[in-house]
Amino acid sequence: MLGEGLEGEGVRHLANQVACWLTYAIGHTDPAHPAFFRSSDLVYQWGGPNADQVARRAMISGSGTYRISGHMGSCEEFILQIKLGLSQSGGAGIATEISASSPRDRTGRRF
Repeated sequence: MLGEGLEGEGVRHLANQVACWLTYAIGHTDPAHPAFFRSSDLVYQWGGPNADQVARRAMISGSGTYRISGHMGSCEEFILQIKLGLSQSGGAGIATEISASSPRDRTGRRF
């Protein structure tokens, strides 16, 4: 049995995760029309709040060519990871990681 009042918190957390991943599954998994989905932010939390990081994900095709553009604003660093497989299923190895402050792939080659 959980401590007093914690049962409701567990139900809220579970409902939040269901809402998060149903939103992703319904509207953000078409590689022909990739769209960024915001996860692990102040609305869809995977634990405690993290003011230093917001994750976005988009399903893409390995045969596609994509351009990402935007403004950094007050953001100090932008990191893009291209993962193989589905990250929540345990099969997502990192294929490439690119940082806006140091644009190199994981082998050290510059872009």
